[in-house]
Amino acid sequence: MALVACLADTPAVANQIKMTAEELGHEVQSLCASCLDRATRQWLRALNPDVIVLELARALDNLHLYFFLRSDAELRRTPVFLASNGRNLSEQAAMLEADGYLSSPFDLRRLVEFLQHDGELTEACAA
Repeated sequence: MALVACLADTPAVANQIKMTAEELGHEVQSLCASCLDRATRQWLRALNPDVIVLELARALDNLHLYFFLRSDAELRRTPVFLASNGRNLSEQAAMLEADGYLSSPFDLRRLVEFLQHDGELTEACAA
């Protein structure tokens, strides 16, 4: 069982990810986090998730969360999937070197495959 942290501004996104992962027997903890603050940092570090889904949505600070995740000594090795209904998400994920992406309408196959392979990124997950 994997522990998934979902950082989403949109409740529908968080609920869809939660339902999909929980159907597979994984635990999901969600936080409405559109900015990087001390509470968000502490929550993520204490949670120590196996994978993080970060929605890139309305808030401009979401990329700051991504850069924090990649620079934090405790979290930098945690796979991060970007989720967005914006255009060019695959290019943005590649540019940022995210571990995967979920574009809208949310096709959760990449996340499901990742979770079913015990957290090992396969080519199909990251593609």
